[in-house]
Amino acid sequence: MPTLLPAPSSAGTTDTASELNVETLTRSVHEAIANQVFPRHAKEPVFDAALYRCVGGNVESVVDIAAGRLTVAESDPAFALSFAEMVADLGIPYGTLERAYWVGVERFMREWIAGSQRMSEHGEGTFGEQVGDPTSAVFPYVRRVLDLVTARYDNVKTARYGSGEDRRRDVVDQLLAGSVTGYSQELDNILAYRLRGWHVAMVFDASDNAAVRRMVARRGDQTDSWGSLVVPREVCRWSAWLGFSKEPDAIRMHQLRRAVAQQGGPVAVGGPGAGSRDRGHQAGARRGLPGG
Repeated sequence: MPTLLPAPSSAGTTDTASELNVETLTRSVHEAIANQVFPRHAKEPVFDAALYRCVGGNVESVVDIAAGRLTVAESDPAFALSFAEMVADLGIPYGTLERAYWVGVERFMREWIAGSQRMSEHGEGTFGEQVGDPTSAVFPYVRRVLDLVTARYDNVKTARYGSGEDRRRDVVDQLLAGSVTGYSQELDNILAYRLRGWHVAMVFDASDNAAVRRMVARRGDQTDSWGSLVVPREVCRWSAWLGFSKEPDAIRMHQLRRAVAQQGGPVAVGGPGAGSRDRGHQAGARRGLPGG
């Protein structure tokens, strides 16, 4: 079994690591990953904040290992694991997550070399002495974290597959795109929700999965809905439907909109629609939230 301890750092490696500004380095590595790997998702503040925390934790750990203040085994991968969970929840392929690490390594090494060059120009030894051997810290750390991240990503995906969450999201996407034109009992079974009847759609931003489902269930109880469907759409964005046997009247719709408004946060509620093509979802998205 390979050791988790890096090879002893040279004096130049330790000196350069001690001089690096972790915050500046984090911003640089984060920028590279956001632009090259997650250009669309990084526009979402919640996703970008999770990415930045992950990058910051990784950069700080590598710098501390290179400086001799920390061993690979002692490093804390909490932010990396949390970010891996988010990536898995969003259905982003694992290969994309792995690529983010190697893009980060490339930018980190560039910054390290640039820092070593600046130190040598200021008379603090030759460039070769200052650049040292950062790979003795970088690669053992990245190998360990990727092993942990891979396991966490796989666990989340397995749990989602077992719960049918991914399949439900795929079916909802097909329904909204119009590629499913007819009703079947199989659709109800997959969604665990009856498509026949009337539906009121909501689109809203929230970060807590359990809180979202509780809120939708309460709105259903308040409006005598016979059931609900909640599907994650993007980072902290959810679509939800309440089902009714007949078209909700104006009073019921007023009660629902008032209850949702009192909940707080960005929310949009569509008008009632009938059948498996839920026009209410699109209307709700247009009313209050970008995207859909």
